[in-house]
Amino acid sequence: KGNRCSSIGHPCPLTTWFARSALWEGRKPIDDGLARIFRVGRLWETFVLGDLRGAGLVRGEESFEWPHLQLSGSWDGCFFAARAAVDLKTMSEQAFDRVDSLDALRSGTGYQRAYVGQIGLYASHPRAQMAIFALYCVAKSSGRVRQISWPLVECQPEVEAAQRGCGVI
Repeated sequence: KGNRCSSIGHPCPLTTWFARSALWEGRKPIDDGLARIFRVGRLWETFVLGDLRGAGLVRGEESFEWPHLQLSGSWDGCFFAARAAVDLKTMSEQAFDRVDSLDALRSGTGYQRAYVGQIGLYASHPRAQMAIFALYCVAKSSGRVRQISWPLVECQPEVEAAQRGCGVI
């Protein structure tokens, strides 16, 4: 069993180990309230991606695997006009108001810091050939959308840390 890119950038290295272990299968299920929050997030992601695709800006999802890293993941889309990968993250209104740059992600909560490594891994995959990453943040309550973009080279430290988390470096 391998890790998903979405968990690999987590600041606690035991999180990635736990997700690869047999213990993961026996974990306690999430409660109904948290499950509902995740469902709302998936609905917003579907809605915003539909708008981007309908406008002809983004083409479909793409999956990647790094067998030597025991790692897999998929981004939500790719801009037609530029070498830019696209991923969406839904968040609370409070988080949305704070997250407005790569630096804000780096200094955010554990899962927000993990986004940078996740996104860097996607964009650095040999098949991806991406130079820029565009993260769309969506506020769950209001539906406000913000795009944060940055060159791939700016998240190289997180990519290297994510690879170390897989035991590669």
